[in-house]
Amino acid sequence: MLIRSTSVFVSRLQPNVDTRQKQMTAWCSLVLSYCRLNKQYTMTVSKNGLTNSVFTLYELSNGDDTENEEFHGLEESMLLRALQALQQEHRAEIITLDDGRGVKFFQ
Repeated sequence: MLIRSTSVFVSRLQPNVDTRQKQMTAWCSLVLSYCRLNKQYTMTVSKNGLTNSVFTLYELSNGDDTENEEFHGLEESMLLRALQALQQEHRAEIITLDDGRGVKFFQ
């Protein structure tokens, strides 16, 4: 009910960059908490046939292939928190690459 009652607020991003950043961080935290509480950790990976593939965090949050996904444009720290939840459920493995971090998704 909380998400439904505040949906008007979600649809409007703050014009000030600093305020918008705080707003996005707060909403990402809320969504991650909701998903964790309801054990909803999937990131539309299996429906797109991306299991057993390795992706950089940049590819997930900024890649052309993820433009229509709900996590596209997500700040890297928030994306990493979601991936850590998936890793705890043995649905993904966060890996260190030469130029940053990546993730491999499992079924």
